[in-house]
Amino acid sequence: MFMLHFVTYPQYPSGIVTGQSLFSRIDEKNRTCASAGVEDHWCPCLDLETVSIDEPIVKEAAEFVARYVNNLTSQSNELTKLCQRLVLKEVKTAFREMPKEAMQRFHDTKNGANDWCDACEAVMGAKAENNIFRDTLHQVQLVTSPN
Repeated sequence: MFMLHFVTYPQYPSGIVTGQSLFSRIDEKNRTCASAGVEDHWCPCLDLETVSIDEPIVKEAAEFVARYVNNLTSQSNELTKLCQRLVLKEVKTAFREMPKEAMQRFHDTKNGANDWCDACEAVMGAKAENNIFRDTLHQVQLVTSPN
C-alpha cells in the first residue's frame, strides 16, 4: 500500500480494498482493525470482558484501592483529622482488558488452492484461557463506607 501510494503521490491509488497509506491521515475516532483491513483474528485491540466479582484478583484489587487511599489520607496529622478511613463495602462490577474473542479462539489458517493466499480461512478453536491474569488490566467499580 505504501509503495503504491508513493508511486501515485499525491493522488490516492485507485482500486485499494483494504489497508491505509502512511501518507493519509488516520481518523482517530475510526481507527479500527476493520478500517485497516485487519481481520478480527489478527486484531491486537483489547476489549473489556466482564469478570465475576468473586474472582480473587478482583477482591484483591478492590481491597488494594481502599488500602491505598487510606495510606494517602493518613500521611499527615492534618489529613488524618480531615479524612475518615475507608472500608470496602461492595464490588459492583469488574472487567478485564482482553484481546478480541476471535483472536483468543484463533488456532490456525487454511491456505487456498496452490497457496495463493496466506490466510484464506481462519480455523477457530476453543477460547484461550487467561494465564497472565496478574498482568491483565482490570477495571473495578467499588463502594466504600463512608461514601
